[in-house]
Amino acid sequence: MITNLNSYGIDTFNPLLNPPEIGILGVGAIQETAVVIDGEIVVRSIAKPEPLVLIIERGMELLLRNSYNR
Repeated sequence: MITNLNSYGIDTFNPLLNPPEIGILGVGAIQETAVVIDGEIVVRSIAKPEPLVLIIERGMELLLRNSYNR
């Protein structure tokens, strides 16, 4: 499941895992920010630091860890 609360004015949050879900991804705010590109100031949509929070069930964490270590 993917949860995005940016439309409510929330920048970052920790989503809650509800059974029988095995994982949930919380997406934080994306903001328009002035940046310099090729010496010019332009507006770009930039993700805030730590815009993503991934929560996974412990059994899935172990499964992913074991498959990665092979």
